[in-house]
Amino acid sequence: MLLTLFTSVTNATSLDFRTFLSGSTVWFVGQSSILSYATDTRAVRRMSLNDVGGVDSIADVVESDGTLWFSSSDGLFRADMATGTVEKSPLPEGASAPGKLAADMDYLWLASGSDLWRLDKLTNEWLRLERGTGATGSTFGAFSNGDQLCLAIGSGMSVFAIAEEKWSFYPIQRPASARSRFLVDNDALLIVDGSRLCRYVQESEAQFVGGLHVNDAPLGSTQLHKDMARQLNALHVQAE
Repeated sequence: MLLTLFTSVTNATSLDFRTFLSGSTVWFVGQSSILSYATDTRAVRRMSLNDVGGVDSIADVVESDGTLWFSSSDGLFRADMATGTVEKSPLPEGASAPGKLAADMDYLWLASGSDLWRLDKLTNEWLRLERGTGATGSTFGAFSNGDQLCLAIGSGMSVFAIAEEKWSFYPIQRPASARSRFLVDNDALLIVDGSRLCRYVQESEAQFVGGLHVNDAPLGSTQLHKDMARQLNALHVQAE
């Protein structure tokens, strides 16, 4: 049964699906599939964001405080990982989905097109933020550590200092293509583009210090192979 589950999810490319662990339940999220697998009972449950049971088109998913947030062509949704309950979350006037999501202790972030929206989890209020110079490209990855929001775009990494509300931009040597994928590692943000990998390395484990530094090198590098192996292995360990 578990083999069948993997086959269903991995019909997309290998970097398109995500796994999340909640207690004894593993969640598998793909571009058009949401599955949960209970390791204690071996029960598999398929879920849909679409009210009429149609095929979902999921652009991104992020976990925060036991909740999975989904950005899809049908809007913004959230699922309680403990109960499996899925509900649609209203967007503010002028906002649109799908887009890329990031979450930290205080906020949920939605980067859609040229817009950036922030949901305050405490007040449940949305705020639209202006994107800085160099930060206006199409976003294909987002991450927040609570101090800084990082948006991966084709020409580099846009970094928003949350407390100061200040943007910085760090270009990469060669623009990323439309097939690029974004991954979060323990000590770096990764952009995988064909046979190349760009690592945005934090100078400190606690937070970004003095900006992000770009290392653009072929995947033939031993260290980069180790980075990719660690990231992919983490996905499979969570899913087992």
